[in-house]
Amino acid sequence: MVVPLDAHSSLAIELRDHLDRPIPDVRIHLQFGPGRSKEFKRVGQVHSLLEGVDELFDRCDDPEAFRAAIATAVDSWANAGVPGLVVPALERIRSHLGDSDSGPGIALYPTPRPVTTDGNGTAEWSRLPCGVDLYWRHDSVLPIECIPPFVSEELFVQPDGSFRASFESFLNRRSGFFQLEPGRRRYFLARAGPVQRVWGRLGPEFDPQAPIRIALVGASDVASSQGAVLRNFDTEGLVLPSEDGGFVFEGVSPGPKQVTALQQREGLRWVFAAADFLMPEGEDYFLGTLSPVPGRMEVRVGYAFPDGRAIPVSTLMSDLGWDSRPRCDIVVKQKAEGLAFPFWEAVAGVPVGKDLVFEGFPEGKLSLQALPGRWFSNLGPYRLVRMEAYAEFYSMEKGRVDFLLERG
Repeated sequence: MVVPLDAHSSLAIELRDHLDRPIPDVRIHLQFGPGRSKEFKRVGQVHSLLEGVDELFDRCDDPEAFRAAIATAVDSWANAGVPGLVVPALERIRSHLGDSDSGPGIALYPTPRPVTTDGNGTAEWSRLPCGVDLYWRHDSVLPIECIPPFVSEELFVQPDGSFRASFESFLNRRSGFFQLEPGRRRYFLARAGPVQRVWGRLGPEFDPQAPIRIALVGASDVASSQGAVLRNFDTEGLVLPSEDGGFVFEGVSPGPKQVTALQQREGLRWVFAAADFLMPEGEDYFLGTLSPVPGRMEVRVGYAFPDGRAIPVSTLMSDLGWDSRPRCDIVVKQKAEGLAFPFWEAVAGVPVGKDLVFEGFPEGKLSLQALPGRWFSNLGPYRLVRMEAYAEFYSMEKGRVDFLLERG
């Protein structure tokens, strides 16, 4: 007896460097495109619950044993709380087994597991679904030209020409979307260009022995069918400095770039520095010393009623029985128009009701967005009006942004 399932295919990705040598030991992730990831993840959960489920794809010579196996699987899946859309489909398979030599089709494809390229630079997958969007990405710092190439419009431009947000990281390390055809093996050959490097050194304002975030950011322009242009910024790499403050980014592609450094120093003081540059093609780039520019921003996140009256943090802590000061996450952005790289930085877990000092932010207009921590679920008689606090101000002023609360 054969159980017919959705048509499936196989895929092989081969990586070679610019000298045509295989690239081994690169971990490659195969993922479903937008709108299908959750669906196939759900089915993948079912797939992983049955040990030896691959037998479902093969010929079964013992219908009674197969029927018993399916019945046991359905019962265990139901008891395990498997999503309801899948269990009924498996029930239909069980109910049809005694009526014919083949049951109805059902997709039982798990989320593809990451595969590491072998000594020949190849990673392979089998029994992949057909007719759905797939893409692959890698974790290597090598400048691999992913095939098919990634097109920014696929993620950022909606059918009506408007833009949508995308929160994917390292867009320079992923392919574009593709589909597989039933019964046909698809093969991609992706090459890595020469390894270009960007290196520099932290200024004396930073402590290389303490935690620090050093990021490489790339910029690209995404155009819609209506002529509008979105400038997208992608974090292309994160590194740690050496003991003497030196840092290196490898596998950097040509184009406009920015390197930023952010570090919390003593107390509630942060030091920031950024450098913009154009990465040349086929050459390395020396950034020099990364030091803060003269400039200072002082802000405070607090609470207030909608009419503007401030609510002391100590009052909330007393009224609600909080045993520790609440914290939040903040995002600071530069609001200048026409800049190639208006900076933005995110800082997690800052205390509410305390002055926060940032040194090295250039003077000008800034925006501050604050996102609540877990405290928002324990507000007693209060209600959070919005799930964020937002304000715009100039860096030479002391900024303040308030979470708005009202009595429920």
